Amino acid sequence: MDTVFLSVYAIGMFSSGYLGDRFTPKAMLVVGNAGIAVSLVMLGLARPLGIRSQFWFLFFWGCNGLFQSTGWPNGVAVMGQWFDKSSRGAVYGIWGANGSIGNILGGFIASWFLSSSFSWDYSFYFTAGLSACAVLFISFLLPTNPKEVGLESSYIQLEEIQPEEVPILQETKGFEEPRIFEEPRSFEEPKSFPEAKSFEDEITLEEREKEESWKDKMSSFLEVLVRPFSVPGLIPFSLCYFCVKLVNYSLLFWLPFYLSQHLEFDDKTAAVLASMYDIGGIVGGFTIGAFTDFLLRKYKIERAPTIFTTCLLSILFLYLYYHYGDGTVANMTMMAILGFLISSTSNLIPSVCAADIGQQVKNKDLLATVTGVIDGIGSAGSAFGQLPTAAISKHYGWEALYYFLMGGAGLAALCLTPTLLRQIIRRYQDFS
Repeated sequence: MDTVFLSVYAIGMFSSGYLGDRFTPKAMLVVGNAGIAVSLVMLGLARPLGIRSQFWFLFFWGCNGLFQSTGWPNGVAVMGQWFDKSSRGAVYGIWGANGSIGNILGGFIASWFLSSSFSWDYSFYFTAGLSACAVLFISFLLPTNPKEVGLESSYIQLEEIQPEEVPILQETKGFEEPRIFEEPRSFEEPKSFPEAKSFEDEITLEEREKEESWKDKMSSFLEVLVRPFSVPGLIPFSLCYFCVKLVNYSLLFWLPFYLSQHLEFDDKTAAVLASMYDIGGIVGGFTIGAFTDFLLRKYKIERAPTIFTTCLLSILFLYLYYHYGDGTVANMTMMAILGFLISSTSNLIPSVCAADIGQQVKNKDLLATVTGVIDGIGSAGSAFGQLPTAAISKHYGWEALYYFLMGGAGLAALCLTPTLLRQIIRRYQDFS
């Protein structure tokens, strides 16, 4: 079930980001949440209808993954219109915690329905209702960019300022007010007046501008998908996220089982301990994101060195967690640290890093597409990771699994090395 969900989710990322840029991110968010609500209702109806077909659950669980793939790239595209690069880390760090908060609340909602007098299908109906409420909220209350509410955009495109728009000031003496220099105008009547454009000509011009804008978008879209190496940082961050999300989802799916089966905690204690991983991710997202903003504003250091460091530190704490995380307090502490490092990094790469990379594309309206490519490749890692994770833990034990996860964190840092070296060289050239 998990592999089907993550595989369809990864495939949907590539198309949902492009469709969000082709139409509007808001439209894709509405369609996605409506599809999630329908999929969850259909899963819940399996109980009263007496359906036990495996295909039924796999199909609608896959549909759920497909519609959920509309959320992240289009959400990042909307957020990217509101916040500039210098404050993006902290903001996306807070916003990116939505997944961790959802994991915590989802676990409590599911456990409450299962332990109450309600049957299991009501947990699906309840979450479907939340998605339906999201449809209404997004449709009527979400402005997708500052211009919709009369504000300026979060970033200024310098090419929009034309030289002829700047008036020439005539030199003055003393404290006289500067005067606008104006060339003498000719009052000779023109021999002929230009022919007025008809209404049909204006429509044709508008259609031509739309067509040129569409061609520009398609050119940039093909640049992202066909020639991804031409977009600086896209491939290194995508491969890094492939490894980071593999480690992150392996921990999310296997931690409760590891705590209850290997460390022999009871189910309630295991659930509380596992939630510390998400709590650490929430705190880490804001803290690390704000730290990258500080480095960017103060020292002009991009985000790659910070992401590289968190990946390396993850190796150390994965080792410490397995060997010294037996006690409740030690387990809880190191669980939070792992969430602080791994979960937060998994949130920051497809959000703030994707937004930074997306603004390097010629057409800045393809932010959702860039985010979809990065998150799609990363989601492929989380889907792929479930197969070796299960096989390694079954045939070689938990220690081998943790060494496998340490290898994934190390490979994530290695994938980011080209971008890191390029930024170091650039900084060295700036100082020299």
